[in-house]
Amino acid sequence: MRNIDFPLPLLSCLKIVVPVSTSFGKKQIVSLRFFHYLIFNSLKSKKMRFVHIADTHLGASGPTRKVTPSGVNQREQDFCLAFAQAVDTILKIRPDFVIHAGDLFHQVRPTNRILAFTARELPRLTTKEIPVIIISGHHASPKQPYVGNVLSVLEILEGLHLVYGNTYEEIVIGEAKIHAIPQCLDEEDLKREMDRAWPDEKYRYNILTIHGAVTGVKEFQMGEISEQQIPDSLFRRGFDYVALGHYHLRFEVQKRVYYAGSTERVSFGELGREKGFWEVDLQTGEEVFHPLKIRPMIELETIDCSNYELDEIPRIIECRIGENDITDKIVRLKVVNLPASSYRSLPLGEIRKMTESALYFDLKIERIVESGITGAETAAIGKLSREFSDYLERQKIKEADKEKLRETGLKYILSAQKGEEE
Repeated sequence: MRNIDFPLPLLSCLKIVVPVSTSFGKKQIVSLRFFHYLIFNSLKSKKMRFVHIADTHLGASGPTRKVTPSGVNQREQDFCLAFAQAVDTILKIRPDFVIHAGDLFHQVRPTNRILAFTARELPRLTTKEIPVIIISGHHASPKQPYVGNVLSVLEILEGLHLVYGNTYEEIVIGEAKIHAIPQCLDEEDLKREMDRAWPDEKYRYNILTIHGAVTGVKEFQMGEISEQQIPDSLFRRGFDYVALGHYHLRFEVQKRVYYAGSTERVSFGELGREKGFWEVDLQTGEEVFHPLKIRPMIELETIDCSNYELDEIPRIIECRIGENDITDKIVRLKVVNLPASSYRSLPLGEIRKMTESALYFDLKIERIVESGITGAETAAIGKLSREFSDYLERQKIKEADKEKLRETGLKYILSAQKGEEE
């Protein structure tokens, strides 16, 4: 039996019928037909991969007062660096498309700097023929339609599919149809748009993307204004994959239904959790999580004051800080069961000096105020603006309201400080 190597173009043109006069036998003809069938099917069923990313929160900042050499809040810069790193990684894996499941921006009106940064980063993907689908999330969606959505500013960029404006949209890329439900103005609008989202049998793959909290799971509820509630019945319609946004930790809700999580840590509630995005292979069903290298966030071992003499506590706190590398990190230290009478004896000035190398140091003290009742607070080891931000972080207020209070409060503080200087 002779082994003959056919070039691929020649094989694709071979006819099924082979003349009897050929030296090929019947078995060889069947084998040739089978090989021809395999090649055609491998060409037809092209492997399709996409990236599922969400909650990049560009423009978000933190309680730290430290800034970059150019004067930008360091935490705001961290969120930008995480996004740029994600783009770098996506360019290496070269997916067929990218789905961003909401909250590209942290605010309804991001700064000019953030808009310029976004306008530079997204074309790095689209100019390499990687289309990007972005749905609106609740953080950057205005509560009043006349304000307009910031995503509309990005319409001038080619290769982007921007879904906002209270309306469900369908995007077709190759053999895949993406069913995109943006942030809606109210529950009635959301229900109407969800009712329109059903898999289309004409397409090999059907993907749903939506931003919100899956109902019935307490962990997914963030208690924010305009937080959309997503019934799990939506996931039983037969979609090949559901790309969720809103919850900041990567999580498999059920098979083929995932939260990607945020690309940076927004709070200490995300301590120790990896940040990144999903790469999804629609043909094999494989999901690969790509972690990002972001600023470390650590928690030092808690100090329980009931285990020490009162005069030992300041030294224990200083030792706990000194035995850990906190440089450029976001750090929290909890001090619990501290008698109220001992609070004022803490060397807060020395602690402040010891923690200057950290990007942000949160000394959270739980005092025994009376009859064993405890009260938690963050020690005043920084400026008034920092104390005010820390205070708001401890309050059970919806995130959007908290952000408004923070902005208003910091303006008054700045105005009062300027008045004192004058």
